[in-house]
Amino acid sequence: MPDDISKKLEKLVAELKLYAKDIEIGSKTMDKESIKILEEKVKKLREERDEREKNGSLIGDELDKTKKILEENEKLLSILKKSTTLTGQFELNFSSTADYLRNLVTDFKEQFSIAQNVARVYKQLGRNIGETGENAKIMEKTFKDVLPSFTRMGLDSNDLQNSIESITELTGRRFNLNEKDLKNIGAMAEGVGLSVQKSAEMAESFMLMGLQTDKIEENIFETYKSSQKMGLNASKVIDVLSNNIRSIQTYSFVNGVKGMTEMAKQAVKMRMDVSDVLSMADKFYQPEAAIEAAAELQLLGGEIADAFGDPFTIMYEARNKPEELAKRIQDMTENMLQLNKKTGEYELPAEARMQFQSLGKTLGLNVEKMIEMSRQTAKIRDFKMKFTQVGDEDMKESLATMAKMGKDGKMVVEYKDEAGEKKQAKLEDVTEEMAKSILNGNQTQEESLYDIAVNTKVSADYVKNLKEASAQKISLTSNIYEVTAEEIKDSMLVPLENGIDALLKTVTEVGESKAREYMKDIDPNSTTLSDALTNLDDFSKLLKDETLTVLENFNKKFKETTDTISIGSGNTNVKPGNTNDGILTSSGELFSFNSKDDFFAAKPGGVFQQVLQENYMKDTSEKIVKVDFGKLDLNISSDNPNMNFTPEQKNQLITMITERIGKSLYNEDITGGNTTDGFKSRFVYNS
Repeated sequence: MPDDISKKLEKLVAELKLYAKDIEIGSKTMDKESIKILEEKVKKLREERDEREKNGSLIGDELDKTKKILEENEKLLSILKKSTTLTGQFELNFSSTADYLRNLVTDFKEQFSIAQNVARVYKQLGRNIGETGENAKIMEKTFKDVLPSFTRMGLDSNDLQNSIESITELTGRRFNLNEKDLKNIGAMAEGVGLSVQKSAEMAESFMLMGLQTDKIEENIFETYKSSQKMGLNASKVIDVLSNNIRSIQTYSFVNGVKGMTEMAKQAVKMRMDVSDVLSMADKFYQPEAAIEAAAELQLLGGEIADAFGDPFTIMYEARNKPEELAKRIQDMTENMLQLNKKTGEYELPAEARMQFQSLGKTLGLNVEKMIEMSRQTAKIRDFKMKFTQVGDEDMKESLATMAKMGKDGKMVVEYKDEAGEKKQAKLEDVTEEMAKSILNGNQTQEESLYDIAVNTKVSADYVKNLKEASAQKISLTSNIYEVTAEEIKDSMLVPLENGIDALLKTVTEVGESKAREYMKDIDPNSTTLSDALTNLDDFSKLLKDETLTVLENFNKKFKETTDTISIGSGNTNVKPGNTNDGILTSSGELFSFNSKDDFFAAKPGGVFQQVLQENYMKDTSEKIVKVDFGKLDLNISSDNPNMNFTPEQKNQLITMITERIGKSLYNEDITGGNTTDGFKSRFVYNS
């Protein structure tokens, strides 16, 4: 058939498009062998089409259609062939992104889907933080405006939701953040590797001090860059600051936020905890305590006495410059360990250990941490002395933190030459210009934390984030969800809801009417058997497991049994009061009465009254009464393996069932002899 070739070509187009999609998202890669197989498919279809064109079996619209489909196949195949190279892979990613965004502009269904997924998050957010009315609309607009920026950084709508929830939870206030505030919080998180929750908490702490988020981001970014320049792990410094911001802000820093960030840098450089420095500051906060502590430290002599000689200077630093107090500890401990030139190791003299123990006791510091800090500061001290061609002390210290042991046993620093190749230089060979180049090279060249967050992604993720962010801008800017959803609600959902309510009302009214009609036909005396099940306390105590199942089974069997009961008069000789009196079944089995037996009265009009009238009312002399239950076979058993009744338990059940049958037949709980209509009904049954 002529259209066979069209179907084959269309199928191949779909196959090639699927390949391109898989390559775009990274789930597949193309190799030369795969390309060769696809080329062969296209070639065969081209030859088949050409043959049909020649023999005239392919004409008219079908001829043009197959030509266009074949051209599309060849174009797709060309793109896939390019994907086997690096540049081709980039081209495929960028071209597919461009095609997607171009089509999205007119694909309102896809726009609505994207916008609806975003709306689902911000509506849940509004509910979680209690935002309604006009303020909810402001929050929703801000959410939509900032989301593309979050996406560009590799974050998502849930991260944005967590940021807002964290801020509002900490402040206890309604949403009052703008797009710039949230963008900065996201940048501080993704730029330095914090969670959005920790970033939000740190931002809230600084905001409580009176800073705006753009100023906060600026300070954090400067701390990040200066930490890099010092040879420190910049992300570690920010993390330490974030973890300790609550306690740090309870102290006075004359230099404000800068002093706080310096404290974090000192802690990372010296390998000590911020909490230890702040705890030590408390020791010198009051004049009396400062004088007493300084006097004790003076007795230790040496570097310790020099560092803590002036109690009032120490008290000032504790109150206003805790970061300087941390620096004082570094200067104090750097000479307490000595380098053994033979072994190349730093040794701890016995007297130094005793000083550390006394120092730890007086200042409340951990001895092991102080010794570790002393090793670090001793290394920095010795390395600084090697930089003979560098004059600036801060530059020396920063370079010293970057120094490491070279292959020949000499200390070196690494740097990149003009060609970008990595080199090593001995410390004594580093010049002032080299030092500046090395330190500046360690710093990020980005201009903000947002740039760091965006530009530190691999190319595939960069393109993916760009694509998603652009799609969000297109879908959210048009407000397609809000407009469409409102229209759907007014024109469809509200009428549908009203219709359902009307339907339920009709069903209820009709149902009630029919139910009342049915109830009229029910015999009020038909509750006999249900009443027999209203007091099963004794029976329930015998149940072990699966109570509900067993009870249902019992109810079913009980009903089947009682349905077979019939009562009438007969001539079996069983005399009430005799020692062998009881209930006799048609099978001849006798259920004898005992000392627990009781009497009950027959209900007027009931079956027992008929028996009594026949046997007692006609003649007051002692008569023989037969109560015929028909075929009554009570078998106590269960299909539950855990329900193993003992013979005694079975007898108890039979006794209880017999009693309930007797009582239920008259819808009365009888506890003694009764009279009915002027005569005594003294039918005796086993209980």
